[in-house]
Amino acid sequence: WLTGNENLEAAISWLADHGDDMDIDEPLLVSEKELSKPKLSKEEQKALLDEKLRKMREQKARADKELAKQQELARIQSSKEMHEARKLQKEQEEKLRAEKEKRAKEQEARDRARIKAELEKDKRERMARAGVKPPEQATAAAAAKPADPYKEKKLELGSKLRDIISFHRNDPTSPNPGTKAVETANKYVENIMKNPTEDKFRAINLENAAFQRLVGGKKGGMEMMKAIGFVEADAKLRMDEPDAKWLEVASGELQTCAKRGPFY
Repeated sequence: WLTGNENLEAAISWLADHGDDMDIDEPLLVSEKELSKPKLSKEEQKALLDEKLRKMREQKARADKELAKQQELARIQSSKEMHEARKLQKEQEEKLRAEKEKRAKEQEARDRARIKAELEKDKRERMARAGVKPPEQATAAAAAKPADPYKEKKLELGSKLRDIISFHRNDPTSPNPGTKAVETANKYVENIMKNPTEDKFRAINLENAAFQRLVGGKKGGMEMMKAIGFVEADAKLRMDEPDAKWLEVASGELQTCAKRGPFY
């Protein structure tokens, strides 16, 4: 009955498949409706089988489609996770490389500082053996040295001396008029240094022929005399309150200029 009364082989196969069923020994209960159900023809059986096969294929197709969908989602998730893992690995590699470069630079800086310190130590030792003061000591000594009170005046005088030398650089006369004017000016200064209280040495008559020929009449001569400290008043160049220290400094500059001439 359960095999459709097809044949003995079908019945034996059914028993082999269901021999272990819990209800195998229970009486077969078949309703009158089922007993009265007409037996299907071969065409009907084939149609029923085809319908079952169609439904099975559709079910399998849906299952395959769902499986493919799940596999694609799994592939996408796996690809995403792999991408994230590669990204994280790359970030870690870059971080390690940056740390390595940083350590290398720090080591290089330490090596440079060590070499510099060794060179500086060697330099100091050689300077000490030669009796030369280290730069910081020289700087400290220079800082401790009092400011030159005549610095500005020396600069002004030097400028005027270079001017008068330059004005007469190409004069063929011997001795050179510029150099001769500087030498004459120094004589006036030396006279005041030797006789600081005597008025005749502290005043120069502008109409004096020798002064005009050697100094006053030369281009740059009057500017040089004023830079030395002379003041023009009443047709004279006067130095009423001579500064002995400044005159010493000025005389030194005048002598240096006279010796160097065009190279001052």
